[in-house]
Amino acid sequence: MSRIHIRGLMGVQILQVAVGLSKESDKDPDDCVICINNEKTEVLSAEELSNQLHHVFDAKCRVVDIDSKEKTPYWVEGAAISIFENRENIFKFLVPRTDMIDNIFPFSEGKSVAIHIRGKDKDVASIESCRKLLDMAGSDTIIYTDDKEKVKEISVSHRVSKNELFIDDWIDMYNSPIIYAAPSAFIMSMLVFNPTKKMVFMNEEMCDGEYPASAGDFLFLREAMKFCKNVSII
Repeated sequence: MSRIHIRGLMGVQILQVAVGLSKESDKDPDDCVICINNEKTEVLSAEELSNQLHHVFDAKCRVVDIDSKEKTPYWVEGAAISIFENRENIFKFLVPRTDMIDNIFPFSEGKSVAIHIRGKDKDVASIESCRKLLDMAGSDTIIYTDDKEKVKEISVSHRVSKNELFIDDWIDMYNSPIIYAAPSAFIMSMLVFNPTKKMVFMNEEMCDGEYPASAGDFLFLREAMKFCKNVSII
C-alpha cells in the first residue's frame, strides 16, 4: 500500500499530491492512500489543514486526515517535471470536478484579467511591486486577495473581488483569460488542471516583501514553464 503524505492549504495540497501520484504509475487506486497531515500550527488549525482536495477532485483512492506533519515537497528539482510528464497518472487517482470548475479546459471568454495579491498569510511583494504588477496588467482587471487592507494601499481605482471563500477566488481566477501574480502554490496549482493557462508572474526582484517567494517556488515554476508555454516571468 502506497501512502502519499501532504500538508498545507489547498494549493500546496494539490501540488504535493500531484508530485506523489505522478510517481505511482504501477499502482491502482485501491493500492494508494492520500494522507492529509493536519497537525495544527501556531497560526493554522487542524480544520484549515484538513482535506481541501475535495473542492476540485473526486477521489478514487482513500483520503484520510492524520495528526502529523509529513509532506511531499513540490519545491525540489524534478518535481514539476514529474507532474507534467505524468498528468494522466494523477487523474487516475483524483478526477477533476468539472461541476466545481466551470470551464476546466478552455479559459472563459469575456472575463476580466485576474490579479492575485497575497498579504495576510505571507506578504510576498511590497506595495510598490504590486503597483507595478497592476500597471502591467492594464485597466480591465479584478483583484483577488486575502488582504483587502493592503489592496486599499495599493489602489483605490481597481475592482476587488467580493468573494468570501478562497475556493471561489480560485475558480474565478482559473476561469479568467490571464492571471498576474507572485509565485504561489495557490496559483501554480491551476496548471495541474490546465497547462495551457495564461499566467504572468513577478520575478525574484519584485518579490520584495517581508516573506519573499522562495527559491523553491521559482524552481517549480521554471521547470513547469518547459511544459506550460503560456506561463511567463516578468
